[in-house]
Amino acid sequence: MISWVYKNLIVKIISWLTGQSIDFDVIVNYVKEAEDTLKTGRDKASWVAEQIVKILPTVATWIINLLIELAVAYCKKQGWIK
Repeated sequence: MISWVYKNLIVKIISWLTGQSIDFDVIVNYVKEAEDTLKTGRDKASWVAEQIVKILPTVATWIINLLIELAVAYCKKQGWIK
């Protein structure tokens, strides 16, 4: 159920707000990669934000931050990151 909410409902709302297609799995992969390769939380968040900007260049900063927070929460619930 939670997976469906993250991958469908929330992504559809953000897609509607931005007018752009969003692949939540790509953002989740960025978060998992950052967890494995970077040391500080700030570095991880900055790197993930840079990656999102590459695929969604016209999205507002608050939406990028929301996507990062949602992906981190999803990864934690799945047990992929601490």
